[in-house]
Amino acid sequence: MFIRPQRPHLIRQHRQITWMARQLRRHPTPAEQRLWQHLKNRQLNGQKFRRQFALYNFIVDFYCHECKLII
Repeated sequence: MFIRPQRPHLIRQHRQITWMARQLRRHPTPAEQRLWQHLKNRQLNGQKFRRQFALYNFIVDFYCHECKLII
């Protein structure tokens, strides 16, 4: 069994990005609030969207994994 050595700088970077995404979720812009009202709870074609999602080194506003769609 191979265990990948942990990379502290990547873990620290992931934590920072996750923290920033949480802050953005707590303080959305009026446009984000409006769009989120239509995307949440699978209201758009039954697709699940996530908001302020940390994806690699980026924070995307809205993300649907099923559709592979980033807004």
